[in-house]
Amino acid sequence: MRRFLTYTMAVLVIITFIPLGEALAKDLCVSAGINGIFIFKTVKPLKNPGQFSPLNGIWINTLFGESSPVHGAAYVMGDGTIDIGLYIHFNAVGVNVSAQLRGSTFETASGPFDNGDDGTNDGTLTFAGYVDCRSVTLP
Repeated sequence: MRRFLTYTMAVLVIITFIPLGEALAKDLCVSAGINGIFIFKTVKPLKNPGQFSPLNGIWINTLFGESSPVHGAAYVMGDGTIDIGLYIHFNAVGVNVSAQLRGSTFETASGPFDNGDDGTNDGTLTFAGYVDCRSVTLP
């Protein structure tokens, strides 16, 4: 009987706390100024060094009025800096864009991007703060 109760309690603890991490994950919409808006689904909290989250979503290119798939990851470095790597499948012009951003916060990260898959810096992508996801209109 004691073994049964121990097993039952262990199962209840697992069922209770494992979904908690997913419950804390949230959708994030980030402005990139004239470069459009990024929508990331179920991003895990990024507060302490070593925490990371996959990034999956779309990029809405406001200049072309199109959206493109985005994937990548975000990681909290030892000094608390957020390191973000993104890969954007930019369908409007048929190229893929990679970006490497860093910042003290996710929503203000900035860094170079390569829009030709040739390893050169073609400009800077800067996140300009969160936007309300409910206000974003999909093309």
